[in-house]
Amino acid sequence: MIVNKNYTDNVKVSNAIKQQLRMVGILIKVKEVSEKEYNNYLKNKNYDLIIVNSTYGYSPLLKQYFGEDNFANYSNEEINKLLNEAELSNADNEIKQKYTRINEIYNEDIPYISLYYDTSAIIYSIALKGTLTPNSYNLFYGIETWYREYNK
Repeated sequence: MIVNKNYTDNVKVSNAIKQQLRMVGILIKVKEVSEKEYNNYLKNKNYDLIIVNSTYGYSPLLKQYFGEDNFANYSNEEINKLLNEAELSNADNEIKQKYTRINEIYNEDIPYISLYYDTSAIIYSIALKGTLTPNSYNLFYGIETWYREYNK
């Protein structure tokens, strides 16, 4: 398992996975590598397992995960066909059907396993006033309107 040693949380996770697998009789080696080495492993797809940090928005480009040259070397001709057809279509219902089928195939093949998500939260006092409109893109959206009310 390849892990970028600069991401200490990923190193901890990879070692926890190694220990859990050992308990069921599967032995793996965790290789902690530099950023440059990590990028070479990823680029050349020279790994059995790799811990990847991935960020994506509400509408991720699925070709990054399922198209040619994806992280997992995953290949499925039906998914490629569906992605191309969805990209060319203007009919919402047709696109929805194609993505539904892609989801079904994904759930059958499971080419990726998401281990966890980073989450963020704002913890604040009831004295915080103003227009509080954090959203999923920016928890601090509108922070310039926030202020603290002091009780005298």
